[in-house]
Amino acid sequence: MSRGMSLAGSIMHREIRGSRFRPVLLAESVSYREVAVFDVLNTEGQATLPFALKFGRTAGSAHQFAVADEEGCLALFELCADDPSSHALKQHWEAHKNAIFDVAWLADDRQVVTAGGDQTVRVWDVEHRQSLCCGHDHTGSIKSVATRADSPHLVVTAGRDGQILLWDTRAASARPTLTPVLRIENAHGNRVDRRKRPRLNSHKSVTSVHFLPWQHALASAGASDCKIKFWDLRTAGCAEQLCDIDATPAGAPSDARTRGFCCLDVDEKNLRLLGGTTGGQIHIYDLMRPSLGAIHTLEGHSSDTFYVKAVMSPDGRYVASGSSDKIAYVWDVQRPSAPPVRLVGHGGEVTTLDFCRAHDDRLALALATCSDDGTVRVWAREKASESERMFITPARAPRETRLRSPAAGGPDATSGAPSPGDAEASAARTSPASLVRSRTIVDFWASTPRRPQPDGEPREPAS
Repeated sequence: MSRGMSLAGSIMHREIRGSRFRPVLLAESVSYREVAVFDVLNTEGQATLPFALKFGRTAGSAHQFAVADEEGCLALFELCADDPSSHALKQHWEAHKNAIFDVAWLADDRQVVTAGGDQTVRVWDVEHRQSLCCGHDHTGSIKSVATRADSPHLVVTAGRDGQILLWDTRAASARPTLTPVLRIENAHGNRVDRRKRPRLNSHKSVTSVHFLPWQHALASAGASDCKIKFWDLRTAGCAEQLCDIDATPAGAPSDARTRGFCCLDVDEKNLRLLGGTTGGQIHIYDLMRPSLGAIHTLEGHSSDTFYVKAVMSPDGRYVASGSSDKIAYVWDVQRPSAPPVRLVGHGGEVTTLDFCRAHDDRLALALATCSDDGTVRVWAREKASESERMFITPARAPRETRLRSPAAGGPDATSGAPSPGDAEASAARTSPASLVRSRTIVDFWASTPRRPQPDGEPREPAS
């Protein structure tokens, strides 16, 4: 206690200003070890390449994951927490006559949806390996499929034809053919000038779609325009674009080659939106205020193709990504400037991957990775012991450099001085008005300004 200061004053001084040597836990050292390797085979027992992988979402099937390959086969694997040697292939069948580019679970994981290169989307009964219904309205390969965890009937798909289609499986109860209930054409293409003759390939591929936590809201990612777009699906027969996120680097020339988005993901807390690009960057956005730009940009991996995906852990703490350098990477979102954990073992480009959602400590946050070497590898998380945790005192804590936000025009990652753009973004995030969380999609997007448009012209968001 300082001289001349009473006991009450000393306690107040300590609580307000803090102790100089109070230890603060910065992070736990997290590592992964390989526990299983599965060969991906077609129905004839020949090696093939895995294209998609998804773990189950419910408690009863969180230890299972589905793998789809380039020859149209679908396999279901099961992990065993008690005995790692009991990890096994449970089911395997031919689902499409062409490659399957994405899968999604539906109806409490009793069904699985597959998106194929044969331009069809199919819904399967997992137990009986039976096709329940099929949709044929895409005119190009379907690259992405998504479902809502709170809805056993809604499915959305997107493909190389530039279309986003919303399906309702209840409409196929009388016949096995699905018909889309909503269609978004040319979702990420350039606006067509009616005075000019349209080009044959004027549309742009849609690489990923994801339902947002608000009802009737959807996010999509483009392959060429480097944008994430948000859609309101409530308009009868069509969808209204609410706004978009442009990840084009600030100051880039208009004719420069843009790096498109290859994947989207949202954490289960519905706070963060992930967008991975082919330029080797993973942008993390605040889902409540996406117009502020990326709050973190993760780098260190190599992403040369649209097959390299990234995902968020269920708790939103970690981000995992494949890489063209045959390594899988895991970042701690709470320490974005720290180097990622490298998972070495694959012999080819690591493409798609997913976190296990099981609550068992032995499988919690386990990671499954696919690679062009024709294998799926399972990695178990290992947490550090209490003595291995990293502590530091506030008085001696090094100040971490802030990552550059392309949309906000922030400083370079090697610079410690914030720019005026960062100061404005920080003020916007901490202002009393911005701290009020919107509860409805209408309130959330109400602040988005719109430019008045002449009658008959399509509406578009303000830049």
